[in-house]
Amino acid sequence: MAERPQCLAILGPTCAWKSETALLIAEELDGEILSCDSMQVYEGLDVGTAKPTAEMRARRRHHFVDTLPLAAPWDTHRFVQAARPLLAELTARGMLPVLAGGTGLYARALLYGFEMLPADRELFGRLEQELEMPGGKERLVRELRAGSADPQKMPLDTVRNPRRLARAVEVLRLAGRPPWELLSDRPQEPIVPVHQFILLPTMAVLKPRIVRRATWMLENGWIEEGEAALAAGLLETPT
Repeated sequence: MAERPQCLAILGPTCAWKSETALLIAEELDGEILSCDSMQVYEGLDVGTAKPTAEMRARRRHHFVDTLPLAAPWDTHRFVQAARPLLAELTARGMLPVLAGGTGLYARALLYGFEMLPADRELFGRLEQELEMPGGKERLVRELRAGSADPQKMPLDTVRNPRRLARAVEVLRLAGRPPWELLSDRPQEPIVPVHQFILLPTMAVLKPRIVRRATWMLENGWIEEGEAALAAGLLETPT
């Protein structure tokens, strides 16, 4: 029998059976699951974040699932600071850590190292205001392209997501380089001994599965869950 790995990571896009696969592996190899999802950590967001069910969590222990109130801050840095000692603890107990996610940045930061990118809350606020102005998005995209050594490498979600666009320009103005270029300086090999598996079903498989999941969410309280989160102060929370 092959030697058991020190750590496993099950990664991939939405609806790629990551949670189910991680659970089966954890059961087979005596492991515990570390969720790398940025939103599943919050209480009260069960439906919209597609949390592992109570039955799944009863079968094997899940970390970073349903553990924080909405008002608590949670980000990549906090996740890495909490997950690193947990990896060591699980290994010391003879348990196999199984990472499952979710939020690719969380898993990447844990496995390959994480360095805080510069931030300035006032600058970010001004950039958000600029985005609201006519032509604001286009101006910020042009600024990013002009400040990049290779504009073709700009991630598509940076252009599509206003918050990520503002954050990218914030980093550019503070560091002189866009975030994806700063992140490219990270190690190419993981600093944590890990076997990584990327689940990549074809879109012909994924798309109907995503539609079914979204339909199930809408039929099982997603809107009501969102309304409850808003009433609990979701829009005023730091994350």
